[in-house]
Amino acid sequence: MIRLISILVLCSAVWGLPSEATAYPSTAVAAGANPVRSTSGLQDLGEGFSTPNVIEATDGYDLILTDIFLGYAVRRNDAYYSGYVQLLGSDGVTYGSYVMQAGRLYDGGVGVPTNLAGSTGIRIPAGVSLSIQWTLTYQSELDYWYIGAYTLAGYLAKP
Repeated sequence: MIRLISILVLCSAVWGLPSEATAYPSTAVAAGANPVRSTSGLQDLGEGFSTPNVIEATDGYDLILTDIFLGYAVRRNDAYYSGYVQLLGSDGVTYGSYVMQAGRLYDGGVGVPTNLAGSTGIRIPAGVSLSIQWTLTYQSELDYWYIGAYTLAGYLAKP
């Protein structure tokens, strides 16, 4: 039996597939069996430029944002824009600012819209909720032609 276990351990060490792991510094990951939190959605800019309370660090736990996906969708194939997106905390702090653009604004040429996908380690303090502020600094069409898209993911940790 010991020989069989030894052979299995050796085989898994030789033929095992390596995998990449990412760790984020924290004193402790907590909040029961599932500390993972995520949210996603769309904001029709014809109806407003703010998406309130998209994700919250619950009382007693900080929220560590690990993944952010942001983008604008355009309902017309020849529309272009320049703008930015901000992650605003209920505590008045700006936790992130991201530039977005589609098209060549100097000559009206249309390009591929900017989408942001990134890994982060942004810490949101306990009790703070995040809102998203969408800003178009230049646009070729009226507001209702644009949609903001977001996905935020992370985990709860003891402060």
